[in-house]
Amino acid sequence: RRQERRPCCGVRAHDELMMPEVKPQVLGVRISREGCITTV
Repeated sequence: RRQERRPCCGVRAHDELMMPEVKPQVLGVRISREGCITTV
């Protein structure tokens, strides 16, 4: 499923990052409860 989500934190995330199966910690990226993507 492709959702056009704009990175409010100014970070472009890959499609794999949007998938719940992928652990954000492994990718070195944190996803805030607001859905913002911030680099660690």
